[in-house]
Amino acid sequence: MTATNAVVIKRALLTLIEGLALGDVQVGYGPPANPERDFVYLGGLRGPLTPLTFRAGGRLPREEQLTLDLHLVVTRPGGTEEETETAAADLITPILEAVSAEPTLGATPGLLSIVPSRLELQSGRDDDACSTWLTLTWTIRSYVK
Repeated sequence: MTATNAVVIKRALLTLIEGLALGDVQVGYGPPANPERDFVYLGGLRGPLTPLTFRAGGRLPREEQLTLDLHLVVTRPGGTEEETETAAADLITPILEAVSAEPTLGATPGLLSIVPSRLELQSGRDDDACSTWLTLTWTIRSYVK
């Protein structure tokens, strides 16, 4: 028995992403300590828990309605905002397609659905490089016994 499916779902999504041919991109459970190139990592999970039955004592089955942020950072020395935003869009595409093709993330226990629900794209530059930060929020429904 588990208190939440959040960790197993996060791990299943990361495993799916790690199996993709993303080129020279760091992929991690959390942000890299020393980023050396473009990177993708999973952020925090949050959301309400809804009891599915009411009874005295014992564990109550419930539905989790979670959100999970996927963070993607692309940096190009001497690049432009348009170049890094295009590269970020190109990098997120196979991730979206893979989850769409495998919506249970390999039959992850308790997972009812995972769908993209929000995207945020920001770019910035300094003297040496241009970077784009893309955050894709997934909405996840799961059942906990």
